[in-house]
Amino acid sequence: MASKVKVRPGLARRRQHHKVLGQYAKYLKPEERLTIACVDFLRFNAPHGVLWWHTPNEGKRSIVGARIQLAMGLLPGVPDLIILHHWAEQLRVFFVEFKADKYRGLSSAQEAFRLTIERLPSTTFALCRSLDEFMGLCKEWGLVRAKAKAKAK
Repeated sequence: MASKVKVRPGLARRRQHHKVLGQYAKYLKPEERLTIACVDFLRFNAPHGVLWWHTPNEGKRSIVGARIQLAMGLLPGVPDLIILHHWAEQLRVFFVEFKADKYRGLSSAQEAFRLTIERLPSTTFALCRSLDEFMGLCKEWGLVRAKAKAKAK
């Protein structure tokens, strides 16, 4: 009888995620594709203990739905990705806004949010337009796991 191969739980979830996503890939907007690529990079490269989430502020809602969301605490201008990292006895918070179009800037609500958080200690805001740019920021911020060194022979 063949033994079952153990798959890391995160890897199994990612495979399932991409299997489902593949069915709907044609519906993704460029900014959604960029966000997914960047989250996948974090998923496989962030050190243990880094926490992140996407805040889905975008999209159209009915007037009733929008008022309910605002009553529940929806905050216009919140960036696409929020990353928490505890490092050197300090909690650091990174806010990342993704823009796939190189000509689009921040909305007035996003700019107001950026100005607010930049006054807070241990917070960083970034506007990313590509996966390469995001990967560079993650390395700069210490959000990339150190690679294992090859053993000397």
